[in-house]
Amino acid sequence: MKGFALPMALFGGLVLAAALAGPLSESVAGFRYDRPDPSSPLLEPGGLSVSAHPRSYRPDDALMQALDADGDGLIACTRSPQGRCFCPELEELASVASRLRRGFEAEANRGVGLDRGTDMDRGGGVALEAWERLLGTVPERMAARLSGKRLDLDGDSTISRNEWATGTAFLGLDGQDAALFDADLDGQVTAVELQGVPVMRTHILGTDALGRDLLARLLYGLRVSLLVSLAAATVSLLLGTLLGLLSGLVGGKTDRAFLRLLEVLQSVPFLFLVILLSVFARDVLKLRWQEAETAALAQAVLLFAALGAVQWFSLARYARGLAVSLKEAPFVQSLAGMGFSTPRIVLRHILPNTVLPISAYAVLLVPALVLEEAFLSFLGFGIQPPYPSLGILLGEGVAHMAGSPVLLVAPAATVLVLAFSVNLLGEALARRLGGGRNGA
Repeated sequence: MKGFALPMALFGGLVLAAALAGPLSESVAGFRYDRPDPSSPLLEPGGLSVSAHPRSYRPDDALMQALDADGDGLIACTRSPQGRCFCPELEELASVASRLRRGFEAEANRGVGLDRGTDMDRGGGVALEAWERLLGTVPERMAARLSGKRLDLDGDSTISRNEWATGTAFLGLDGQDAALFDADLDGQVTAVELQGVPVMRTHILGTDALGRDLLARLLYGLRVSLLVSLAAATVSLLLGTLLGLLSGLVGGKTDRAFLRLLEVLQSVPFLFLVILLSVFARDVLKLRWQEAETAALAQAVLLFAALGAVQWFSLARYARGLAVSLKEAPFVQSLAGMGFSTPRIVLRHILPNTVLPISAYAVLLVPALVLEEAFLSFLGFGIQPPYPSLGILLGEGVAHMAGSPVLLVAPAATVLVLAFSVNLLGEALARRLGGGRNGA
């Protein structure tokens, strides 16, 4: 069992992470794979932003003073017939946040007052003096809530990106938040009902260019790639085993014709066939399914069917060789001489001795299929947005590798670990079963 420990641990961990992609992305990462956040693009690992769902809050007694524009101690809101909650005193928060974000980025990019030994490593920062100048663009009631001394949590006289994100979190409040706070449903949010400031969530691996959490997308991408690869391996296993065993057991002209067919099929580049099928099907799917998500799901189903349909050739040749060797084995010849019928010999003795070796061989197809799916998605012929896959993540990583190398390193490392673990698992299984065929 020593040979199985490492590959089983690696592969099992990846499968478990893929299976729990939903709970993990919501609870651990706190973000969804498809939710963009234009205010948080290309954050480095450890960057902070507000998670839109699920959202939690921390108490802040001074928050009402910053939000209450008319000074009446209430936030008045009305609900439209469409269900949208409109709160005039909260409507300006988005524009204030936008102005501060543009000003912060401009100051950080100029390097004004940067502590290059600390904040630059975390994506840059802004000196307190520069930050106080930016506060001249915000309403007076918010200036105290956004003062540099209050935001400078580590006391280094510089507002880092994480400190800026934490201190300005209340600017992300909107009408939907107010609707949640209005416990008595009277259309007014009091200081008692106001729950507080949204808690910041950490992007463990950072974000992509659209502000989507990389860890959440990686978990879902791993799930999609594994499902496509395992489904394609199953299709290959069924086709290759059935046709290969039939050819080997029948023999004669049928077997020779089957071998010639395999040679012709294997001479055609399989990626060309898959790309041809994908391009043809994409045009058909766009006509039949107008919704992008439905068409992307159908494209994924087509992809694993196409990969499975062109990957069974080598498996069929292997299954045919097993059938021929077992058919000519001494124990099979002895059984035939003893009067056993051909169907009984095939079902009771030949097929059971082919299941495990063929299964071990099929396992070795999975890493190849993972790499092929990643390559096709990287080229744009595989899984289509909005669904992520390891190939799509690799393509996004290449496009932004200069600004955020982790976008390329994280999916590439996942592909390598997945292919490595499945390769080790298949080789260990093949070694263990290599000498196990007999007539028992």
